[in-house]
Formats: sequence, structure tokens, C-alpha cells
Amino acid sequence: MRLVGDKYEGSSPHNLKGDVSRMMAPEFLKTAFSSKRPTITRLNDDTSWLVSIPHPDDDGVSGGPSFFNFLVDPWFHTKQVIISEWFLVQWHVHESRISSIADLEEFLQHTIGQKRHPATISVPTSYIDAVIVSHDTTDHCHKETLKQVSAAVPIFASPSAAREISSWKHFRTVVSLPQGNQAKFDWRTANLHPLPGWLGMKHLSQGEHFDSLYGGIALYFTKSASSLGVEALIYAPHGIKASAATWLGAAEPKVELVALIYPWTEAKIMGLAATYGREEGEKLLLGTKSRYWIDTHDGEKISSGILSWFLAKRCRIDSHAESPGTGNKVSNLQGAILKTLHEGETLTL
Repeated sequence: MRLVGDKYEGSSPHNLKGDVSRMMAPEFLKTAFSSKRPTITRLNDDTSWLVSIPHPDDDGVSGGPSFFNFLVDPWFHTKQVIISEWFLVQWHVHESRISSIADLEEFLQHTIGQKRHPATISVPTSYIDAVIVSHDTTDHCHKETLKQVSAAVPIFASPSAAREISSWKHFRTVVSLPQGNQAKFDWRTANLHPLPGWLGMKHLSQGEHFDSLYGGIALYFTKSASSLGVEALIYAPHGIKASAATWLGAAEPKVELVALIYPWTEAKIMGLAATYGREEGEKLLLGTKSRYWIDTHDGEKISSGILSWFLAKRCRIDSHAESPGTGNKVSNLQGAILKTLHEGETLTL
């Protein structure tokens, strides 16, 4: 017996073979990737993403319009197990149409094609420039999927996830992200080798004891290699309290937050918040003045094991509320756009 939402069903999940041709229309994607703006692409109904940041025109590398591609929390196939199958095992209700890293590489080849930039991080056989892993739990740090990625691709991960991935001895470069929670913050200190100088990352934490449950990744990027102006997005699939990002408003030079990728649904286990949702997300949104709030990690899963009996979700923002005045809006959003992306859809920020 397995839990789907609040109903128990006895059927087993089906593994669907990936079919790149069933993704969104290639011409739409090619148009999105022709812009000089960051784009995000949802790779499944859960919380796997492709974040593509355009190379600045003056970064010193020729080759035409192109993007630096971050693969975020990939989990494309098989189940995820926490502790043991008797404790908790989960499957996606809808299997990703991209079912492997090879599928993703094919998808990127069709999408980007000849617009591929000469690699700043030299991985000539991959369209993936780097991988971001936000948590050490198996729905984010999915070993079977991650080990399909070339060992030459660098991993940037939360401290607990970096320790787990390093233990596999598969990747040549695993970077444990430094904390971003500090009173005065200069984004120029966020650059990490081997990233190019116009990119940077920090880990947002609620404290060492909560690293595996809450937290987020702040990704910074400059509009030009010589500019002090910087934009950022925050990815927090389990949510994070607004206090973890108060330093962003005092950053010097100023950081403009263009996107918050954060759950719209609060999930509880035995009455305790496993993911924050609307209430904490709205506080974070108001504190950071983000341009977009995109939902993540809200999809249903098929679950079994002891813990599945105690899972509950509540308080979801209306998925049709794409902007204030459209559908049901959250109060006091100050013009921020609420957006939900389905698998295969791309948003230009």
C-alpha cells in the first residue's frame, strides 16, 4: 500500500523510458536560449532543474551567444530511499521524460546545438558545466542519477551533501559551499574555483543541525565581466526562514534577486514542518524583493514505509496565480510574479 497525496493505492509505479521528442517544442526553447538572460528549465515534476546563465559579452571567450549550464538536484529514475525501505521509499507519480543524464545531454544538444560556448570549465563531452546539490537526502542527492554525470563535471553542494558525494569517490571536484549568512556581504567573495569570475555561490543555512532539512543555494552572476552590478537567484527546495537571507539587502555592491525557487506547499511530518511553504516563503519574498517566485518540490510522490503514514501537506498557493491580479494572489507581493513551470518548460528571467 502506497500513499499518493492523501489516498492509498496498491498499484506499482511504472518506469517510462525517456523521450526527448516529447519535451516542449524545440523552437520555443531555442528562442529562450537565444536571449541574453538567465533561463530555468524544469526537468521533472519534482525539483530537478537546469539553470542556464548567459556568458557576459566581455568575458574574454569568443564563440557567440551561449550559457553556463547548472544541473540542479537531478533525480530522473528509480526510487529514493531514506534510511531503509521499511522507513521511507518514494517514487515520482509521473516519471520524468528525461530518464537519464544521456537523455539530458541529447535534450541540450537539440536545444543549444551550435550555440554551445567553448567550455570555461573544460568538459568537452558534456553540455553540463556544473552540478548543484542542495541537500544530502536522496531526492536531491540521488546517487544513481548523479553517478551518470561525467566525473570531470564539478559538484557544488551543501556541506552535508558534499561529504556524502565525496565518499563515492566518483567526481574529481566536489566543492562544499561556504555559508552566506553574514552581516556584511560582498558578492565578489562568492566566486569559487573552478567557476569563472562572473559566477559565484553561497549556501544559506539555518544552522548546522538543520543543514540536511532546511537551507538553500544562492547563485550570483554579473551582467558583464567588468560590471559591479550583480543578479542572483535563491533555490531552497525545502524552504528557509527569511532571517537566513537578511544579509542580502545589505550586500555591497547591491544584489538584485531575480528569482526565488521555493515550495508553495507546506509539508509536515508528525506535525513538524518538513518543508516551509506559503507563510515563510512570503516573508522571504518580501524581504528579498524577488522578481519571480517559482514553485518547486510540490509534486506528489508515491510513498511507502513507516514514515509515509505521517506525511501531510497543506496550504498551497493557487497554481494559477502567475502574477498579482491573476487567479488567487498572495497578499502584499509588491509586484512579484508567481509562476509554476511544468516539466520541460523554460522561463527566461
